[in-house]
Amino acid sequence: GGMSGIWDEVVDNLVLFRDGVSFAATWHMVFMVALTCLATLMCAKGILDFSFDTSMAIVAVGTIFPLVFSVQASFTRREKALSALGELKGTLFTVYLMFKCWDKGGGGAPAGEE
Repeated sequence: GGMSGIWDEVVDNLVLFRDGVSFAATWHMVFMVALTCLATLMCAKGILDFSFDTSMAIVAVGTIFPLVFSVQASFTRREKALSALGELKGTLFTVYLMFKCWDKGGGGAPAGEE
């Protein structure tokens, strides 16, 4: 019926979720999560109050410069694509005009007027 079909789908989705979590939850992943939580706890103000004095130069070199180069490369690819698209459009229009205005009979009249 209606409700049993819905519950069957819910159970199937829960089983799928459980299988996905059991696939992803390896010992390495559990260790890394525990290590991350421990490191975060150790840096908390109430525990050891670790603080690091970092400069923004690291962020600029590691993040900003690659981002700028990536955006620049994207614009270069976009310009090349637009140039190729314009060339294709011009070529197709030339072919269209060639067939539209072809002088088939040699009398100097366009193709549509003969």
